[in-house]
Amino acid sequence: MNGYSTEYAKYLMGIKVSEAFDYITGSVLNYGCGDPDLLYKELITYEPYTAYDPFIKGKENLGGKFDTIFCSLVLEHVDNAYEEVDKMMAMCNKYLICIVPNAYSLNRLLRNQHKELTEWDLNAGHRRLFTWESFLDLFKNYDIEKTVGIGFKPVMSDLMPSLREYWNEYTRYGKNEGRDNCAEMMVIVTKKLYT
Repeated sequence: MNGYSTEYAKYLMGIKVSEAFDYITGSVLNYGCGDPDLLYKELITYEPYTAYDPFIKGKENLGGKFDTIFCSLVLEHVDNAYEEVDKMMAMCNKYLICIVPNAYSLNRLLRNQHKELTEWDLNAGHRRLFTWESFLDLFKNYDIEKTVGIGFKPVMSDLMPSLREYWNEYTRYGKNEGRDNCAEMMVIVTKKLYT
C-alpha cells in the first residue's frame, strides 16, 4: 500500500471500530481476519480477542462462543454468504458486526459497474455484489432484537487524497443521508437474549 492508502485505511478502520465500539463487549472474535491480523488488532483492544480465518491453513478450526463477532470485508469472498452468517450466528452470544462493499457505491454507479462483477472484483476474489437489500437479507431468518446499518466512504476513492481535511465530514455524511451510495456497508445485528 502507498502512504495515502495506509493512512486512509487506518483512518477508516478506526472509524469502523469506533462505530462498533458500543456493541463490542466481552470476548471478541475477528472472523476472517486475514494473515496477518493487519490493523484491527491495534484498534480492537478488548480481551479476550481471537483472530480467526477459516480460509487460511492452520486457522480454519475454531469452537466456542463469543460475545461480539467482527467480520470485515469477508462475505463478498465466500462461496455461500448465508452459510458463513449461519456459522457466525451460531458462535455469537450478542453482537454480530459485518462489513461488505456496496454494489451501488458512487464509484461503481459512475462507472456503470453496479450490476455485475468486474475484472477488478474477480482479481480481488469477490464472488458477489451486495446491495443494502441483499446484505440485510442475510440476517432475516434469525431471532434478532435490532439491526443497525451504517455506510462508509461516500466519495470516490480517487478523490480522497485531495479531500484529506474533509474526511470527518464525509464520514458523517456517509453514516446518514449518503449511506445508500457509500463504498462500504456495516450492519450491526443484536441477537435476542435467552434466559
